[in-house]
Formats: sequence, structure tokens, C-alpha cells
Amino acid sequence: MPVDLVIDADGHCSEPVDGLAAWMPAEYASAAPVSFRDRDGGTRWLIEGRLASKRGGLGSGPNGPFAPQVVTSRDGMHDPQTRLRDMDEEGIDAAIIFGTPVALTVNGLSDKALAGAMCHAVNRWLVEEYLAADRRRLKGVGLIPCQDPPQAARELDYLAQHGAVCAMLPTNVYGINMGDRRFDPIYAAAQEIGMPLAVHPQTGHDGEYGRWGVMGAGSERMEKYSYVHMTAFPFELMIALMHMIGEGVLGLRRAFHLAGARTVVMTLWAVPDEQTTELMVDFYQRVHAERQGRCFKLRGTGIIDCGHDDENAVGAVGARLGHLIGVVHEILAQHRQRACCARLA
Repeated sequence: MPVDLVIDADGHCSEPVDGLAAWMPAEYASAAPVSFRDRDGGTRWLIEGRLASKRGGLGSGPNGPFAPQVVTSRDGMHDPQTRLRDMDEEGIDAAIIFGTPVALTVNGLSDKALAGAMCHAVNRWLVEEYLAADRRRLKGVGLIPCQDPPQAARELDYLAQHGAVCAMLPTNVYGINMGDRRFDPIYAAAQEIGMPLAVHPQTGHDGEYGRWGVMGAGSERMEKYSYVHMTAFPFELMIALMHMIGEGVLGLRRAFHLAGARTVVMTLWAVPDEQTTELMVDFYQRVHAERQGRCFKLRGTGIIDCGHDDENAVGAVGARLGHLIGVVHEILAQHRQRACCARLA
């Protein structure tokens, strides 16, 4: 029976900046970020001796104009009880909660140990305070210090043990794309513990390649934040996913799905082009000849067992491996026999 749920898949909270030191180990508390108001009334903060996000002029963190609710944000960003009331009013059943000020900055810090301490501090605050208001409806996305992959892998364990449903990746670290082999320990750990990873774009923190910052595509040419958001967010995400697919972090089938393909048929071994053509011709002939779902047509080829006839079941196809190998071998044998007869003729 279908269940209708409204889920906010990109909810954000505002984790503490000035109060973050209280959640950090004593040796890093003095290096915690400090926020202040600039002359335009905007909030900025000091970290690693730098101002986090420049304001004004060309670059990755220019001024608005911003709507008033964007400048001030809603109380639910800080107070989970207020957020739950807002969710009730808006008809939202559950929210996937990302961080904001620290979350969109921490993977650009040059001090890897400080980044690790800040990630863990935010994660503690998230699971111990914010999500505790209603763990059924508020689901957390944790932070990991991607500039220190071994520590990031350890932080994934902490997140899994404390109920986080996902961990956030930046689009790049110091301009280094996320398909780089140095990040393999993160992907290996996530796969082992079954932790999803979400690539979240961010702007305002361009730095120096290979040393610090998270780069935003085209942001150096824009003078208003709305332009930065419309260019850096989609294009950086495309670059990140392109590189992750191209370098083998994600399978090629995801590229087809991103391109709009509703269904992708995959095999676990190479199948010659001629036999693939035969299979697909047979498949589409069945599709056009009858009014049954695609999953049924694949099962009709004798190769795939979908379990049931539901149109949507194609995403959960179970391949009967032994039978499939036998069918493929039979197709190959028929092909060889036809080729031999052709040569004899």
C-alpha cells in the first residue's frame, strides 16, 4: 500500500558558530570560529586568520540583494521545536537536515586537525541537541573532514552509530575533484557501513588551489550572490558528479539516470554487440506488440526475473544468475553456429 509522505530533502539548520568551542576539545577551542557583524549588517566570521566569505564586488561571496527572510533566517534554523511547528504548518512530514555556516565552510580549511575537530563538534550538537527534539521526523546529515580522508572515515563510524542518515561531501576540496583517489578511504568506509553520501554545493569560500578553499565555478566573475548561486551551484555539482563517474567512484549507469534515462539494463560481464542487439530488438518488439510493463517484457526474454509485474519493479530486478549464464551461452552458441554455416555457404 503506497504511503504519501512530504519530505524536505534539503532542510538546513544553523549550527552554532560562536558556541562551537564548547563542543570542541580543549586544545582546539581557541581556534574555533568567531562571528561579528560587518558595516553592512551582515554576519561574517573569522577562522584560520581569514574572514569567511568576502562581501561586495566580484568574487565568491558578494553581497545580495537578499530578501529579509534570507538575511535573518527563521527561528527554526536554531530551535528544532519551532522548526517542527513550521513543518506542521507547511505539511512536511520529515526533514533531512544539513548544517549551514560551518557545514559549507569546513572542508575548505587548511588545518586538517581543526577541520576534524569542528566536524565532530557540529555532529555532536546535531545529534545530541537538534535532532533530539524528534528523531522520527528530523534526520541528520553529518559532516566529515574530507581533507583528511582517514579521519573522515572514522567520523563516518561515529555518525552511523549515532543515527545520522547521511554524510555531506563538498563539490571539491581545495579545488581537487572528488573522484581523486585520495578520497577512496571515505568511499570505502561509506560502502562498508552503508552510509549514503550527499554532494552539496557551496559558495563563498574560493581559496588557493591545493591549499585551502572550496572552489565555485565562475564565481570570480559575478558581483551578486544570486548569480553566484545560479552558476556555481549547478555547475560545480555537475563537475563533481562527472569526475566521480569518470574516475569510477560511481557506476556509469548513474550517468544515464542523470541524463534522463528512466531504466538502465546492466550486465555483470561483457556481452557481444550482436547479441545485445538481438536482446534489445526482442525486448522492444514485445514492448510495442503488447500493453504490458517493461519489467514484464524483460522477464519475457527468459533472462531476467523481476519478481512481479509492477512497472516500477524494474529498479529491483533480481537476475537469476545461473539461468542468465545459460541463456547467454546458448545465444553465443547459436551465433557461432550461424557464423560457421555462413562461412561454409
